[in-house]
Amino acid sequence: MGDTSTALAASATVLVIDDEPAVCTTLREMLKADGHAVVTAASGKEGVGQLHRQHFDLAIVDLLMPEMNGLQTMAGLKELDPELEVIFLTGYASVETSVAALKQGACDYLLKPFTMMRVRSAIARALDLRRQNSHREPLQNAEELARLVEELAQERDLLRILMDNLPDAIYFKDSQCRFTRINAAHARLLGVADSSEAIGKTDLDFFPREDAQRFVATERNIIETGRPLIGNLDRISDATGKPRWVSITEVPVKDAQGRVTGIVGVARDMTEWKATVQELRDREERYRELFENASDVVYTTDLEARITSLNRAGEQILGYTDEEAIQTDLWRLVVPKHWDRVKRCHAQLLAGESDVRLEIELTAKDGRLVMMEANPRLIFKDRRPVGVQAIGRDITGRDAAEVELRHTQKMESVGRLASGIAHEINTPIQFVGDNTRFLQESFESFQSILSKYQELRSALASGTANPELLAEVQRVEEESDCAYLMGEVPQALTQTLEGVDRVATIVRAMKEFAHPEAKEMAATDLNRALQSTLTVARNEWKYVADVEADFGDLPLVVCIVGDLNQVFLNLLVNAAHAINEVVKGTFEKGKIRVRTRAEGTTVLVTISDTGCGIPEANRTKVFDPFFTTKEVGRGTGQGLAISRSVVVDRHKGTLTFESELGKGTTFYVRLPIDPAESSQEMKAP
Repeated sequence: MGDTSTALAASATVLVIDDEPAVCTTLREMLKADGHAVVTAASGKEGVGQLHRQHFDLAIVDLLMPEMNGLQTMAGLKELDPELEVIFLTGYASVETSVAALKQGACDYLLKPFTMMRVRSAIARALDLRRQNSHREPLQNAEELARLVEELAQERDLLRILMDNLPDAIYFKDSQCRFTRINAAHARLLGVADSSEAIGKTDLDFFPREDAQRFVATERNIIETGRPLIGNLDRISDATGKPRWVSITEVPVKDAQGRVTGIVGVARDMTEWKATVQELRDREERYRELFENASDVVYTTDLEARITSLNRAGEQILGYTDEEAIQTDLWRLVVPKHWDRVKRCHAQLLAGESDVRLEIELTAKDGRLVMMEANPRLIFKDRRPVGVQAIGRDITGRDAAEVELRHTQKMESVGRLASGIAHEINTPIQFVGDNTRFLQESFESFQSILSKYQELRSALASGTANPELLAEVQRVEEESDCAYLMGEVPQALTQTLEGVDRVATIVRAMKEFAHPEAKEMAATDLNRALQSTLTVARNEWKYVADVEADFGDLPLVVCIVGDLNQVFLNLLVNAAHAINEVVKGTFEKGKIRVRTRAEGTTVLVTISDTGCGIPEANRTKVFDPFFTTKEVGRGTGQGLAISRSVVVDRHKGTLTFESELGKGTTFYVRLPIDPAESSQEMKAP
């Protein structure tokens, strides 16, 4: 005859009630692997309903659930089946809560995260208790009794062999706590060479007095109450004085009248296990300290985006306590327009992508909007993803800081170009002024001539004209050089208008270049923006290079034109400086080529120069903040770093380059026509 508890366990029907699908799935797979039939329920109400429909040997119930908690659920289950054994499952229960659950009828509880060994132990104990409480059917006849006696004899011999070969210490005691039988493992634990040396003796004969008295007191309680001691972990000193941790299970042996006649016990050396557990606890404590004291926000969620933990930094930024956060989920905190980002992020993680970045806006408890940048990763258990852990930082003020940095850099550029702009405006203004003074003097001459003509007309009208008057008119004409003025005045007017147009062009280009910082993107003519930037930067390149502009037919591009003007200016100024390194000290000029083309859903702006090129060692650093090869005072090293941020981060485009030392460099700015609809935006978290 096989072991009754083992037989019952193999055919047990288990009801698992937990509002976390991952927990239900994990327990179902564990128990099914051990041969149990498992039914799961997502709430206490559903679990009680399952018991209405079928019989269960035991139930595993989550202690903390919405609507009906674990205690309420157990009460409902016990009302339908008083003999049903209940194991509580919780990750947040205090000792007091767990004790209260046991007092109200639970037979055991499991703490999350649980191990397969602990689950098996709890289920075995629950089924054993159910077996002890069930009614045995009486033997039907003597033949059956004889058969049972024979089987018991066979099992006794089998048990003797097993006892002597098991690694666990097994022992039997009488009602006076004296050993009646021990196996070899227990003999080693007691420090005796032969098990027969322990027969008739108690723990007082082997262990230090304090340990032995504690053991005897515990065993006296078992004998007096008839209640077993299951898996009690105790520290002892063995016969050599070496400290050990031992797990002890002792069960009373009763006679036909139910009187306790002895004890059977199993002791397992848990010293190494205890050390391992302590090491794990130490690691967990260190992780908890890092988790709680991290300056960045650290939070975890399950695969349904329900928050499972939040550290102190997260509590301070979002205003929710860890307990309040656990009762909510990420969807309630994320503003609706960013829900798709969270879904895409989880999809990327589950697809195996490791370098995933998430930028979302959250609503704090007090209604504040918090922009959070997070780096999430999957949490695995038994090689299966069970949740997400993310480390995030509050970047609410980052956009404003970036705008301020770009504005500062733009003002730096404008300051650097100011003298050149002044020179560009001064030249046309100078000849406009000279021509205006010439026209003023010419007008005075024309005025004197006109006065003599009017005098001559009046004399002719009155008949008093004379040769002397005609001679005077002729003299005034000759003195004013009327023929010369008639040829020069129209040219002066034309030059003046050209000067005014030149000044207007420069002012208009400056106005467009220094466009106020826009908060929203707008459809923009990039060719016009490039032309304005070329005009503004003219004084930087006109002495060292000729510019070739090849503007293609571009659609309007949705962008922030002020930011892109700054990018184009940085690239043009860098090109001029690179060419200057080659042509300085000569009368030669280099060449800057600016080209635009539409390519499908993107536009490509190419700016190339015939400058000195970028050394191989510097090519990986050109976009690093504060990296510069220019002399002190000529550059901060922020230009290309800001340009890359504007193109890549703000406009979802790309900024790349090709360079050949001594021959020049070409920068490629590729921008989506509409970032909201581009494929690159779809890839962004």
